[in-house]
Amino acid sequence: MKTNLKTKTAFRNRLHPATSAELQAWKDTPLRSGDVPYVRAINTIGTSEAEVELRMESGGRWRLCLRGTDTIAVFSHPAIFYAADDYYSGNYVPKGERIPNGIIEAERYANWKCSYTYVFDTSADRSFYDMQKKLEAYVTRNPDFNPGKLPRRDYQSGGRVEYTRRFRVKAPMFLRLRDGETKPAPPDDLHPWVAEADADAKYYYANPVRPGVFALEQGRIRDIQHCQPAELTRGDVVLLMFTLTFIVGPEDWTPHYVPVDIVRVASGAPVLWNASDFAVPVVDNRVRPAFVDGEEVEGAYLVSLGLGA
Repeated sequence: MKTNLKTKTAFRNRLHPATSAELQAWKDTPLRSGDVPYVRAINTIGTSEAEVELRMESGGRWRLCLRGTDTIAVFSHPAIFYAADDYYSGNYVPKGERIPNGIIEAERYANWKCSYTYVFDTSADRSFYDMQKKLEAYVTRNPDFNPGKLPRRDYQSGGRVEYTRRFRVKAPMFLRLRDGETKPAPPDDLHPWVAEADADAKYYYANPVRPGVFALEQGRIRDIQHCQPAELTRGDVVLLMFTLTFIVGPEDWTPHYVPVDIVRVASGAPVLWNASDFAVPVVDNRVRPAFVDGEEVEGAYLVSLGLGA
């Protein structure tokens, strides 16, 4: 019997009900009152109820900020975890070291291609691509954005359905030194590989901010290293905190999603698979501190999460 393609695709892309419920709940529930639910923000942007707005940082760099301020918006959005490079050394692997499984393009010295990358499964929950389409429609209506009418970069544009099964976010491991800038001292908690690359680099320095990876356990944010399992696994429902900047380059323009924190909120039921199957904004820690191990979820959210009285 010939299989109906639409039926087959629908089966492949179906979510387990538990996963679907988790995703829906967390779309409206940030872990911090200052973080902005992404779906709500994009659905209201450009209206009287908008929480964020597009602001020009320079001629070719635009960022999403809290409305009426220059404060970078930190968005909160749930996703189904798929894969990641090493949380602490990213895709950087020194010469002479074996390239770990899963790293397709390893970098051997400090440069702009080194990153901490996280990949999410969007084969069933397409909200990242759906919101991106709405956001880009808003952005491109701004007459001051992209006055040269350059094309949108094809990468992760959502234009071809066959390439929308995954969504990637990246944070740079190294930042470029400006002319005459003194190289800052590296953070104390750098992975030895990254610390060595930082010491050897002439034009780059280690990013002092690395995306934190945590898990929500009994109302507290715990460093993933102190949890079981001590790493994210495929199918986990995670809450991603990120910033969003649009860069207009010499040939095209593109959005940059930069992860700030990632919190596992449920070791979720997996999708039912078919068996065959550049300079970026830095969040000011004085305004929005990074999560820390043992942090208690704000009381206002404990009740809504069913974690408090």
